[in-house]
Amino acid sequence: MPQIVNLGDRAIVKHVDFLKECGFSLEQVKKMVVGCPQLLALNTDIMKHSYDYFKTTMGRPLDDLIMFPAFITYGLESTIKPRHKMVAKKGVKCSLAWLLNCSDEKFEERMNYDSMDVEEMEMESSFDFNTLLEPRNDKSSNYEDDSDDEYL
Repeated sequence: MPQIVNLGDRAIVKHVDFLKECGFSLEQVKKMVVGCPQLLALNTDIMKHSYDYFKTTMGRPLDDLIMFPAFITYGLESTIKPRHKMVAKKGVKCSLAWLLNCSDEKFEERMNYDSMDVEEMEMESSFDFNTLLEPRNDKSSNYEDDSDDEYL
């Protein structure tokens, strides 16, 4: 994400502080940002809603977000909630990458399997940037709309 070089100190610190307030160490935040630099440009209100859903409704450990920080970049209403509800209803335990890092069509295929392919669930841990290019149905933007004075 080359645009990251245009972010000002204040914008970066705001995002890092939010992640630290969530319970991540600075070392963990570094790992997350390296894995998903978009975290530094997302709207912090949207990040908070996604994180709250992750912790309270999904009840997953912080390590899951460290392994797949791109979770926060997905639309909460359009993608995360519906998919989480489907896997919860089926009683499927899966990684965040397996849950989110695929097209809607691929996810539907996965949900229609008679039995889940454990190897596939374990192998799909890398982030596919193409999923960010898919259109979103969320009404609000996931990216910060900070004033120009925060950028170099």
